[in-house]
Amino acid sequence: MSEKAQTNQRMLLVIVTSPDSENVENALGKTAYPFAKLPSVGGLLRERNVTFLIGCPEEETDQLRKLLQDVAGRRIGYVAPVIDNLPMGSLIPTEVQIGGVTIFDMEIEHYEEIG
Repeated sequence: MSEKAQTNQRMLLVIVTSPDSENVENALGKTAYPFAKLPSVGGLLRERNVTFLIGCPEEETDQLRKLLQDVAGRRIGYVAPVIDNLPMGSLIPTEVQIGGVTIFDMEIEHYEEIG
């Protein structure tokens, strides 16, 4: 492992919605960035998410952010909210933003490969 690899590496912890995870995984598969994929749950609507851990050289983080935004950016979706007083719920769909990417960019000070 070179000294440059030790000092200039970043790890991006990236959270995307489950429907966007396949697009992110396919896009990352076409790059040289090492990544791991973990299922997660959260958010207001308790939707399923996927968390990616992605290794990236420091000088390429902006390029990686752009790639993630292109494949999993925010868009408009529609949900039918449930109104308590109506027997069948509301039939009027409400516009909501879905998708998007949450990115935590962390500096890697040291790492070891054992085994």
